[in-house]
Amino acid sequence: MNYLVHSLMYTYYAARAWGYRVPRPFAMVITATQIVQMVMGLAVLGLVYHWKHEVRCPSYVDNIVWGSLMYLSYLVLFASFFYKSYLKGAAERVDGKAKSE
Repeated sequence: MNYLVHSLMYTYYAARAWGYRVPRPFAMVITATQIVQMVMGLAVLGLVYHWKHEVRCPSYVDNIVWGSLMYLSYLVLFASFFYKSYLKGAAERVDGKAKSE
């Protein structure tokens, strides 16, 4: 999953560096995959925590806690970016067109 997300990201950055205008939906897909990656990371850590107690999965609570904090902080940051860049901005553009007409 990490490889997929970073492949999309760096392809996007390379295209932008070459001066290519990347369609907005492609940028939205990249951010959405980043959000999904963070959710999946939290899910895996949740399973590890569960398995640690159920089937004696060899892991440390500290690793689970710090990993969860990392994934949760990234999730909040990417979700905030997605909202501000694609949802809030789109609503303001629609409101702005409606007010000017």
